[in-house]
Amino acid sequence: MKILIVGSGAMGCRFGVHFLDGGADVVLYDVWQEHVDAINRDGLKITEKGEVRTVRIPAVTKIQDVGKVDGIVLLTKSSQTESALKESLPAMGDKTVVMSVQNGIGNFDIIEEMIGKDRMIIGCTLTATTLTCPGEIRIDSAAHSDIQALGKIAIESFDEICGILERGGMDVGISENVLKEIWQKLSFNAAMNPITGITRLVVGRTGQTGVDLASLISEEVCQVAEAEGIPIDRSFALNTFHFAALPGPRQDMTHLTSMLQDVVKERKTEAESICGAVIRRAKKHGIPIPHLETVYSLVQIIESNYPYQLSPQNPDPVLIKQD
Repeated sequence: MKILIVGSGAMGCRFGVHFLDGGADVVLYDVWQEHVDAINRDGLKITEKGEVRTVRIPAVTKIQDVGKVDGIVLLTKSSQTESALKESLPAMGDKTVVMSVQNGIGNFDIIEEMIGKDRMIIGCTLTATTLTCPGEIRIDSAAHSDIQALGKIAIESFDEICGILERGGMDVGISENVLKEIWQKLSFNAAMNPITGITRLVVGRTGQTGVDLASLISEEVCQVAEAEGIPIDRSFALNTFHFAALPGPRQDMTHLTSMLQDVVKERKTEAESICGAVIRRAKKHGIPIPHLETVYSLVQIIESNYPYQLSPQNPDPVLIKQD
């Protein structure tokens, strides 16, 4: 099976390695030329538990160079879903399936509108991976993904895809209602992603105060999910907060959430698909969610003012170049 990974950042590279280790023919696609060049020149370097290995995996910046593939895995930022899928159309044959395990909600509606439900595999992934520099990733946790095939063409390839991922070292959950798992992950991400992005701290540094705030936000997300008719396990996010943020063997002192990585690198975040999409649904149902709205607004302020933020290297607002 030939797989094209579209969006080969930390998670895209991680999935590419699982597919490769499982026996698939894999190509990575990304627009970051330096990253692609490093992978092609030196291989993709993977650090896990202090050990480093290098895998040879082709990477491209032009999808038209890839040819037809059996599966396209979308792992771009949510804001890039539509444009990335349009760019991927030359690689699609009659039986090509599209799999999305992207953050947030709203991606699936875009994909369905463009290609129809028949080809779609959707889900979410729980795995901590950090892109440390061009051509290098660090694995911070084991990989688990919950996925579901939505249509006839997708079902035909589903067992093979699941088998490849499992042989490649990923724990795969086959779901009959994957929206439950997606919203459960969202109840964690909508809380901890903004908190880490605003504070510029890894989860394990946020402590009890971080857990308390995250729990309030998570409860708001759960209320919206239930109003949307999605059954959700409230204990999932709470348990994850305690494990990751408080002292103990699973305290996360290394992984940078995707939003933290974006803020540190002064990039557009996924706040819209992770927080904004929930806020819009809450308003539709008349549900007050003041804590989520507050952190969402703070991330928006940060994101729109990267050039003007003070730092130890640039402490004087007078010296910051103004518009």
